[in-house]
Amino acid sequence: MRSPDSVGDITGFYSGELTRCGWQTTSRVETAVAVTVVARLGPHGATISINATGSGTAITITCY
Repeated sequence: MRSPDSVGDITGFYSGELTRCGWQTTSRVETAVAVTVVARLGPHGATISINATGSGTAITITCY
């Protein structure tokens, strides 16, 4: 997915939604232009990668 919003705004949205829905963040890596969050809910896992692209922000969500 793509968004015109900043990496920080998108990270805040997904972090809030993960917490609200009961997911536990197990890892979070931040750089100046990207954030990767790994979370679990019971036997389910998800990785959310949020990266600045120069023309917006790219969001990739992988579930397993």
